[in-house]
Amino acid sequence: MTRGRWRFATALVACLATLAVVGTYPVFSQTWDEPATLAAGMEWLSTGQYHYEGAPAVPARRARSRKSLDV
Repeated sequence: MTRGRWRFATALVACLATLAVVGTYPVFSQTWDEPATLAAGMEWLSTGQYHYEGAPAVPARRARSRKSLDV
């Protein structure tokens, strides 16, 4: 292959990969609030209090935050 064809093939693969990632945005778009959730979980683990989010600390969220620290 010539240099021009390699560049074209590389650009095509990059564009297809970008379209594949953008195509998942409707499925995985609920991650905008994750930093606040993580901060609230870390607050609860370090101080035993839960003030960062208005919702109460759900038992499943508590278990998940403890499990992530047992690495």
